[in-house]
Amino acid sequence: MANKLDPNALYRMQFPEDPLKSTDLFKQYEISITIDNMHTINIGRFSTPIVNRLTVIGRPITAQIFKCGAFCEAATDAQIVVSGEHSNNRSSNITFGSLGDVYALFLSEDERKAYAPNGPGSEIGNNVILSTSSVVLGGTIIGDGTLVAAGAVVTSDCEPRSIYGGVPAKKIRDRFDASTRDHFDLLKMQDIRGHCVHLINQWSLLLEKGMSFESLEIEHMPRRPRIQFEGTIGPDRKVKFLNILGYWIGDEAIVSPKIKQGLDDYFNQLLKPNVPVQWSPDIFYAMGIT
Repeated sequence: MANKLDPNALYRMQFPEDPLKSTDLFKQYEISITIDNMHTINIGRFSTPIVNRLTVIGRPITAQIFKCGAFCEAATDAQIVVSGEHSNNRSSNITFGSLGDVYALFLSEDERKAYAPNGPGSEIGNNVILSTSSVVLGGTIIGDGTLVAAGAVVTSDCEPRSIYGGVPAKKIRDRFDASTRDHFDLLKMQDIRGHCVHLINQWSLLLEKGMSFESLEIEHMPRRPRIQFEGTIGPDRKVKFLNILGYWIGDEAIVSPKIKQGLDDYFNQLLKPNVPVQWSPDIFYAMGIT
């Protein structure tokens, strides 16, 4: 059985590629990405690869483009399409694209907003799985613990702890039985401390054998650490990380210059690809920021 990691230790690690792109060293923290000082993308702990599945089209109506809970997974060819190129909330769908950009030069600011392509954001709960070739469209909410089957196209909200499939996606059945659902809720995966996360599978195995999981001593945190990034939408309509703007514990911003410098020094290791780094299962915890 696996042992817990030391929450105060720094482990020497070698990553095979640029960690800034793979986001490996950011996975145990919540991520907020601010785009153009107007829009945000919020990603839960251990869900950072979901960012690579996002395609942002047009200008979103809502300030929050996308929100994702903790421990979500998506196949490499799964897609999450947020916003949209058409104004489906009005009687006409005329946008700059159909008018031609030159017409925008003759519009007032209010008219520019009216003719700009826009659409709603999307939200995904904790422990959601998006299977191969699945597509999630803007304006939809997927509940905690739900699995979207291969090739499904999500066009409306999905209930928690369910399996959805088809085009458009419909509920096939519950994902868990009552007992597993209760254990899932009890685990509170989104709050597990970084040095205990690798014990989750052990927890599941013990439950399957009808054994107590209390011996694992899984710890939970009262407030989750978060990193705030500046980002942008690239020509390929994908989200790009630019730089770190700040650090948070729960709703409290970290303002101490000394602590911020320590965190900067740690995360700046990610700018040096193929160089060994000093990795912590939770650098906030290791620095006493609780």
